[in-house]
Amino acid sequence: MMESLTVTAGEIDGIVMNDLGNHWEGKSYNKCISTYSEEYQQLLTTQIPEMVGQLKEFMRTCKDCLEEADTELAGS
Repeated sequence: MMESLTVTAGEIDGIVMNDLGNHWEGKSYNKCISTYSEEYQQLLTTQIPEMVGQLKEFMRTCKDCLEEADTELAGS
């Protein structure tokens, strides 16, 4: 899942940074690219994938703790 998220984020970033200019130009395009670069690019390509990875690890730790507690309570 993490790999899929990273690939999809890269594809979106590629479309915005490389392909959008083939169909759009002028001040509104420049504003769009500027806004994307300053406000969304790092969020999309770095922060969200890292956050999802951290959440996955957190949930794995919770699951392991619950399994351990269940085993202890069952006396096994």
